[in-house]
Order: sequence, then structure tokens, then C-alpha cells
Amino acid sequence: LSKLPLILKPWDIIGGLSKEAALITGLKQGTPIIAGCGDTSANMLGAGMNTPGMIFDIAGTASVFAICVDKFAPDVKHKTLFTARLVPDDLWYSLGYINGGGQNLRWFKDILVFLAGRSIKDKDEIRFKDLDEAASKVGIGSDNLIFIPHLAGRTCPNISNIKGSWIGLEWRHGSEHLYRSILESVAYEYAMYLNIEKELIPDLKLVETRVIGGGSKSDLWNKIKADILNMPYKVLNKEEFGVWGSAIIAGYGVGIFKDLKETANNHVEIEKTIDPEAENNKAYSKFVKYYSELLKQVIPIYEKFKQQFQDGK
Repeated sequence: LSKLPLILKPWDIIGGLSKEAALITGLKQGTPIIAGCGDTSANMLGAGMNTPGMIFDIAGTASVFAICVDKFAPDVKHKTLFTARLVPDDLWYSLGYINGGGQNLRWFKDILVFLAGRSIKDKDEIRFKDLDEAASKVGIGSDNLIFIPHLAGRTCPNISNIKGSWIGLEWRHGSEHLYRSILESVAYEYAMYLNIEKELIPDLKLVETRVIGGGSKSDLWNKIKADILNMPYKVLNKEEFGVWGSAIIAGYGVGIFKDLKETANNHVEIEKTIDPEAENNKAYSKFVKYYSELLKQVIPIYEKFKQQFQDGK
């Protein structure tokens, strides 16, 4: 215990700015330094995720899916979700994520740039908006094409041998099918996380999903997620919620703000809502089930692949 740091509340004052640091930063010497929290918790606070049943989607380089809960219910059975405290001390969150879920979209876009014969510096000539428009003309399930998004191995649960792949490729599939299947794969994974949380807290009443990050700008992706999860998707009016969440904590720590939740709620607005459609949710349910079964089946395949090829045997 003598070698471990103190366990403090995020808003606790841990010291003041030194003279040397004040000279470097231009801030006043003695300015209170607050303990703070991790970036994910700060993002959630800044986005006003402080009601049990709220879902939070960070659609960035990694695809992060978190659920606000008011009780500690660890995922001991599946070992997929991890549970940690939110900033308000009466709330927790359960979280799972795909390492590179959003990065897969950039990877695919760069491949199209290469095939089109353009240099990387001109890659913005192919826009995500154009890819979305093409993929929106493809039906639910990408014409029976499934993508496994774990190009760097699966993180939740930790199964590093799984890699990325497409299942069901046919000559009729074009780049629009491949792209849509990448979008759908993230939502399939999210649905698995949500089903686990429903097992852990059966009486949890789900409220809405708040989405941030670059992926939140895609109406198509938000619609796919809303349909698969059967949850309204709310696009917020700001960016950099982690910075704002940290500012709320600092202000609360020095007495500027009197209530963490109220301050967060008063400074975030819903810019757009994408509602799910029951018919689409029903159509997607079979793909979620198949995706879940497929992940289990590919584990031994990739394990054997690693042993025979990647290990040099």
C-alpha cells in the first residue's frame, strides 16, 4: 500500500501549481490542481450521461459502447464487459469496445484510394459521405455479407488470435456492400454487449443512445445502429466532451459548480435524433444471431492459423 497512489474522488484538490509550472504555463502560482478522471469518464460526464439506462457510443478510431447503470454488476460469466465508476459517485458504467472499429473505415477508404490510382495526399477526394450514399442503397445485411471487424484481434473479450474477414463474399458484392458490412459489424458487436448487460441487470430500463466522435456525423451509421439496437440515437451539439467534462470536475472541485449532473445537463443539447424502425430491427435480428455464432466458430480457425503460419510452423 505504501507504493500505491491514494484513492481520491475526481474533484478532490491534490495540490497547487508550483512556481516553475506557473512560469511555463502562464497560470497563477498556487492554482488548485484537481485529481480528475480518465478520458472515457470525462467524455461521459461532459455528454450528460448520468441517467441509468443511457447508452454512450464513442464512434471514433475505436468503437466504444458503454451503458450507465446504478449498481455494480460485473460481467463474470462472459468476461466481455468491464465495469467502472462514472464521475457521480452513485453511478457506474459497463463498457465494451472494438479496437479500430472506426479505423476500419479509414483503412477501407485508403484501399479505394489506392485502387483508384490516387496518391494518399489526395485521399479526401473519396469522401465518407459518398461511401455512405452508395452503402445506403444496399439492403439490410449487405446482401448476406458479414464482416468481422477485429483486424487487430478482439478486445472484449480478449482473444488476440481473431482477425478480420468477410464471410459470404460473392461476385455480386461491390465496394458499397463491403463498406456497409463494416458499418453493420460494429452494430452487431454492440448488440452482443447490450444483450450481456440485459442478463446482468434484467430490470434495467434503456433510455437512449448518445453518440459522439467522427462517426456520429454519419446518418447512415447512426440509423444502422439505432435499428439493430432498437434504440433512438441522439447526436449532440458539441465536440471535445472530455475537455468539457474535466472542466466541470475542476469547477465542482473549487466550488464554481454546485452539482455535477445538473451542470452537465444544462450545457449539452440534442442536435438530431435518429429513431429505430421495428421492421428493420426484426430483419437485423437474424444477422446479430449469426454474427454471434460466427465469432465462436472462427476462434479455433484463427488459433490453428496462428500456429501453422504466424508461428512459422
